Formats: sequence, C-alpha cells, structure tokens
Amino acid sequence: MNPELNDTPYLALLITTLVCLGIVVFMATFKNLLLPLCLYFFNLVFAKTTRHPLSFFFKSSKTNSVKQTAFECGTLGTNQTGQRLNIKFYLVAVVFALFDVELALIYPYAVNVEVLGQQGFVAIFLFVSLVEISLLYIWKRGVLDWLK
Repeated sequence: MNPELNDTPYLALLITTLVCLGIVVFMATFKNLLLPLCLYFFNLVFAKTTRHPLSFFFKSSKTNSVKQTAFECGTLGTNQTGQRLNIKFYLVAVVFALFDVELALIYPYAVNVEVLGQQGFVAIFLFVSLVEISLLYIWKRGVLDWLK
C-alpha cells in the first residue's frame, strides 16, 4: 500500500481538529473563558494519556475460564445471534427519546420565562398539551404495559 494515501485521512482530521480548536480558543478569548478551556483540555489530554498505561499496573493477572467468556450487561449471553428482541424495548426507547427531547425544548422557555411573556406561555402550553396528548395515546395503546 502507498503510505501517502494512508496518512491523508489523518492529516485532514488533524487539520480540521486544529481549525475547530482555533475557532473555540478565538471565541473563548472574548468571553474570558480561555483559562477554563485550557484546564479542560489539559485534563482531557492527561486523562486520555494516563488511563491506559495505568490500567496495566492495576489489572488482575489471574485468568480463568469465567473471565474469558463473553460478558454483556452483567449476565451471560444466552441468545443466539439473529434472534429477535421484544418490540417493547424499542417502543420504550422511542418514548424515552420523545420525553427527553421535550425536556430539552422546555428548558429554554424556563430560562427566559419573563422575557417571553404571555405569548411564550401560550406557545409552551400548546407544546406541553400536544406532548401530554401523545402520552395519553401511548398509555391507552399499552406501550408502557410490560405484561400485555
């Protein structure tokens, strides 16, 4: 393989990262956030460079057949590859995402409640009403009932 072709994506990634970092540092200087930003990046680099080497010193050297088996979520794997999961897991994940996004959209209103006034209250009331109607629909359809 040609070594110049293998280095090109890394070079582009490095240049993009440096440009983004330069923009962040430039913007942070106007907000007097340069010191916290530098401390954050120092902490990030320190954690990334020391965590892996330190794990070699603190790891257990004892191995056995139990430690060599596949481990997933605290239980031994019992399902064969390709088996279907219950659809309830996906439905609960989608419902969680819906209400998580609702919270993310309500937060800016809560911060600016005095500025937005009555028009903002009406808008957020309609939004929350729509989300609550969707909750009632989800509840009526039995999405949250695991025994069904």
